[in-house]
Amino acid sequence: MKNKSYKHWLIVFFMCCLSASSIGLCTNSIGVFYTPVSESLNVLRGTFAMHATLSTLFTAMTSLFMPKLMKKYNYKILLLIGVLLASISTFLMAYSRSILLFYILGILRGIGIGTYSMVPLTMIISHWFDEKHGIATSIALSFSGLSGAVFSPLLAYWILQYGWETTYMIMALCIIILTIPPLIFPWTVKPQDSNLLPYGYQKKRGDQNNRTQFKIQCLYNQFSMYEYHGIITYINNWYLTTFIRFCNKFRFRFIYRCFTTIVNDDWKY
Repeated sequence: MKNKSYKHWLIVFFMCCLSASSIGLCTNSIGVFYTPVSESLNVLRGTFAMHATLSTLFTAMTSLFMPKLMKKYNYKILLLIGVLLASISTFLMAYSRSILLFYILGILRGIGIGTYSMVPLTMIISHWFDEKHGIATSIALSFSGLSGAVFSPLLAYWILQYGWETTYMIMALCIIILTIPPLIFPWTVKPQDSNLLPYGYQKKRGDQNNRTQFKIQCLYNQFSMYEYHGIITYINNWYLTTFIRFCNKFRFRFIYRCFTTIVNDDWKY
């Protein structure tokens, strides 16, 4: 079996598309809705922004279960369900006039995003790349920032031109468009299922320890992104103070236990 082919880098392209949709568009760009929607609903910005907090929180929670789900079910089916859940919940936000409904839709969108966000992406790249997996991961995740930089001004412009309701519909369409390549083209989570070896694979001692360290780092990155960017950014000062005190007291003990449990049980090859 080959350990170098164009299919390895095609996987990176697919992960770029998923990263742009899940992190760049659905996470990094939603701040442009805070002011217009909160003013339309006549609520405080912090009250409305709580739906984004719930979304990122449930994304992180869903990601914890993805390794086990990916081993048990066909990932492309999970991906399709996640994309539909994220896009439909975003589309329905255009018709929402209740802050409670925004919270519910935010949770549903977060669950959908969790099926193709940072943890599944880094897992797939780890399967496909033994050599240069750092470069492949960096390329894939860089598209989250690129997507956010592109869509943030676009969404703001569409809100001014068409209103936030129509912009939510356009955003839902963009979520689907960005995920079309990995949905329609055939590929597998592991290269062995495509009669290939990981890129640059050479059997050597210490592989398992290196892979375990990499998986722990992936999970730590997931928690760090949603703990600080997702939660601290979006909640008001009272919740912020309480959350910081909680994290300072319990964060590292909780994260360590999650990491050791998940890596040992769910990330085995």
